[in-house]
Amino acid sequence: MDVYRVERVIDGDTFEVSPEIPQYFALKTPMQEDTGMAPPETAVQRLEKPKTFKKVRLANINALEKGTPQAERATRYLKGLIEGKRVTLMPIEISYDCIVANVRRYPHHALINAILVYSGYANWTHYKHTENNGMYHLSELPARAAEHIKISLGPELLLEIDNDKKLQTIVLDAAGHEAGVLLDRIRDTNKTYFDSLDTDALQKVMGDILNEIFEKALDESTIAQAICILKNEQELLRHRADLKS
Repeated sequence: MDVYRVERVIDGDTFEVSPEIPQYFALKTPMQEDTGMAPPETAVQRLEKPKTFKKVRLANINALEKGTPQAERATRYLKGLIEGKRVTLMPIEISYDCIVANVRRYPHHALINAILVYSGYANWTHYKHTENNGMYHLSELPARAAEHIKISLGPELLLEIDNDKKLQTIVLDAAGHEAGVLLDRIRDTNKTYFDSLDTDALQKVMGDILNEIFEKALDESTIAQAICILKNEQELLRHRADLKS
């Protein structure tokens, strides 16, 4: 796993890193291999792009509109989160002179893209790299679980969760729900194959898929990432409550 240092935050969703990111790292990503969504690039397209990149844009989010006070606050917030700190990247695509990526703080694995959204400094956009006939990628499960908890519990109940152990239990329950949703989508996407199986074979295949989902998506780092998102949301709610009082 390559680790990069954030040298400069440019705005609410873009920053520069060192060392520079080699082109091969961005062109062939684990997510592209898993989903098969990225079309192969031609030799000409590869030659037209720079050999290395230092600029990174956060994937799947839109920061608040540039030139506004809110955008300035978003930039300051992102600086506080990552400037001068180490991060890991999961590249999604190359866009002009930058890498579009999911970005995690190192070594805590907190997903910066999600933290900006849940802190009110950005909005989610289309998950184009994770969608495949309605499916999302396994690595999104903990973030989806955190989002599910945030919506279903509401602010008051979320603030009542006072320790990481309770959060972990609730995250696991929510991740189980999201895993079930993903399993249903996999089945719908491959309907012809699943319809050809007898009952015993169907149960075995679906059980194997569900086990794989849990093994890949629910390790310590991903649970920690979901807890980090929820704790950040709790801090934001407390801050808003303090402003009102």
